Amino acid sequence: MQVQRMRLFISDWEGPFGKNDYAMEISDHFIPNGALIFTLLSKYDDILADVLKRNNYGAGDTLKLILPFLRAYGATNDKIEKFATKRTRLLSYSLDTLQFVKSIMPSYIISASYDICFSHIWKILEIPRENFYCTKLNIDDYELNKNEKERLEKITAELMNIANQLANRKDRAELINIPKNARKLGDFSKDDREIIEKLDSYFWEEIYSMDAGRMLKEVEVIDSSGKAEAIKIIRKKLGVDLKNCMYIGDSITDTLALRYLRENNGLAISFNGNEYAIKEAEIAVISDNTVITSLLADIFNKYGKKLLLELIKNWSLKNIEKYSYPNKLQKSINQIFKKKMPRVEIISKNNIRELVEASTNFRKRIRGEMIGVLG
Repeated sequence: MQVQRMRLFISDWEGPFGKNDYAMEISDHFIPNGALIFTLLSKYDDILADVLKRNNYGAGDTLKLILPFLRAYGATNDKIEKFATKRTRLLSYSLDTLQFVKSIMPSYIISASYDICFSHIWKILEIPRENFYCTKLNIDDYELNKNEKERLEKITAELMNIANQLANRKDRAELINIPKNARKLGDFSKDDREIIEKLDSYFWEEIYSMDAGRMLKEVEVIDSSGKAEAIKIIRKKLGVDLKNCMYIGDSITDTLALRYLRENNGLAISFNGNEYAIKEAEIAVISDNTVITSLLADIFNKYGKKLLLELIKNWSLKNIEKYSYPNKLQKSINQIFKKKMPRVEIISKNNIRELVEASTNFRKRIRGEMIGVLG
């Protein structure tokens, strides 16, 4: 029997729908060797947020750290917007899925990425701007004098040197190595500890004291805590119980949002997620298209979490076909699932290690190696 009550769909953008990591790709476009520098800063971000748990620092604040360098190398609002519009890559059926979910329940996107990267998406989807929570950026507000620009260019070269040295180490697939169970700076190797301290000096002493440091102080990234807070604001505004909310994420910036839903009986889904996301989610999805997202949203909206979990426990095309779906979705299910079923599992102690490996590898294949290794 169909249960009639308001449900709520909330998702990250990059990963569950978009193949891009806009910030990394923008960095690579404007900054010499920007992708490798961004990867280094992303690992530094993981360390500050997840290991050292620095005060007033959130997972995803890499998007602040890179801004002074973007500005130094000529990035503007208009250039970033045009680049993002031209380079957007979507998972198959993404636009269909978003149009579908917004037709059946209130739908929101929460992304750490810059708002100026999404102007074309808002127009295509006809989703109200207020239903997109993302990092507000007006990089044109920040003018750099000649001396600061030259110093930032020198720091860029120094960061590149550090990244190249780390990348050339045979045992370093992801630059700085985070030891298992590390909780303090002293848990890192001497070499890595010196690198972390060097990065601290660049950002929180030198750049922070520059005019360019205003970007570190003023830009409020929708980081991990920001995403969880956005969910609280949305559900309060709509008066929706957490058990009737679903959230889809894929990375370290989604950890607190996923945990918030999972601990309050909401539906927390990792979509091609990395280790950070899978550890906090209840369901893992591995798929190269978003038809599965439409299906999960439809079942959740009609019947709620309990029945959806029963379906996932007994995941098969035969059991999927027991339910009725809107005609367009039914056609997509017939076309896609009969060729290859997406992998959907409830995460447990018994399967989490294998799911992390499978999802991470698939993530790299779908989004590219450089993006796939980011936290």
